[in-house]
Formats: sequence, C-alpha cells, structure tokens
Amino acid sequence: MTTKERNFLRIQVSGLKAYFNFVEEKESRSLFLNFREKKASFSGEAFEERNPFQDFVISHLQRLENKIDVLIRYLQKERYGKPYQFEATVLDISGGGLRLSTSADCIPGIMMDLCIFPEYGNSPSFYAIGEVQRIEREHEQNLLGVKFVEIDEEDRQALLRTIFDLDRKQKRS
Repeated sequence: MTTKERNFLRIQVSGLKAYFNFVEEKESRSLFLNFREKKASFSGEAFEERNPFQDFVISHLQRLENKIDVLIRYLQKERYGKPYQFEATVLDISGGGLRLSTSADCIPGIMMDLCIFPEYGNSPSFYAIGEVQRIEREHEQNLLGVKFVEIDEEDRQALLRTIFDLDRKQKRS
C-alpha cells in the first residue's frame, strides 16, 4: 500500500497551532519542501549497487539537508520580515491533512506553506505544503480543509505521534 492509497483517522485535538503563507502560482509548490526532487537526484547509475547502510546514510543526509534548507529560509525571512503572514488554530488533523480555523480569506485549490506546532510542551514543529480543498464560513472565521501535498514521511510519522500524545493528554484531563 502506498502513501497515496492510505486513509488516515482524523482526530480532534486542542493545543495545535499553525502558521502559514499562501504560495503564489508563479512559485514552485514545493517552495520549502522539495523532498521528491532531491531524492530523485540520487537515483543515478553510480548508486545502483548501494548496500542498506548507504541507503540509510543517504536518506538521513537528505532529510538533514532539507531541514537545514528550511531553517535557513526562515532565518532569512525573519531578518527581512515576518516569516508567516497568517495564523490558525488546528481543529482536527490526520496524517493526510487538517482543518484550520482562521480569519484569512482564500479560495479552494490554493497552496499553503504550513508550520504546525503544539502550543504547549517541547515537541518539534512540522512543515508541509498543503492544498485548500474546501472552505466553510462560521462566526467570522473560515474553516479550511487542507490536504497535505508534500510532507516528509518521517515528519508525518512524528506528527502522528504528537497527535496521539495530545489526544491521550486530552482524555486524561
């Protein structure tokens, strides 16, 4: 089963926030997360006879390189302006997408550069590119249904662990 065929359980959680920017049409949809392009660049003939250790090292180096690229871009943005223009509250989330409550106006099909983070605790932030699938209006807020278009698979797994931790904490209290 591929990641495209997977169905994810959607969980309502509190304690998650998201910052985001809309990605302009002229910009690459993978403005900050270009995992597919970088992984493809390592699939040349020179690497056909790799052993599992080489695969492990290459995949971790690619992931580190991508994260460093993201951090450098955000540091540059912070220096010259606010890194994210909009803020939202995450209403529910799954491994395939999320639903946000925000005052930002948009249209279905627009791409978003997302940073998702827990409000409390020391869990890491997660970065993804999402596409707005639907919009509902409720009490002067827009409820956006967003599908993850690009997210690193290890980040998706870490995000799911964070979601389950938050869900457990909610059920205990």
